[in-house]
Amino acid sequence: MGEPWEALIWAIILGLVWSAVIAICPWQSSRYLMAKNEHVAIRSVVLATVSIIAIYLFLHLSISTITTVKADIYPKKYSSGLP
Repeated sequence: MGEPWEALIWAIILGLVWSAVIAICPWQSSRYLMAKNEHVAIRSVVLATVSIIAIYLFLHLSISTITTVKADIYPKKYSSGLP
């Protein structure tokens, strides 16, 4: 991934893009249209955003922890080409 700051910028941009995609996807838009009022719609958007951030933080922290604890993890190479 290059330098740590490059990886951080990549993760932030990817997170923002996926957050935008999830916020305007059709299944979310239909939920907003069915909401009882604006307060319920805004509350659901905030809850979805917090959930996405929590998942991303857990994912990235667990990946960093695993690679720090066991640094000798490498992809398995197959001699026959079969998985």
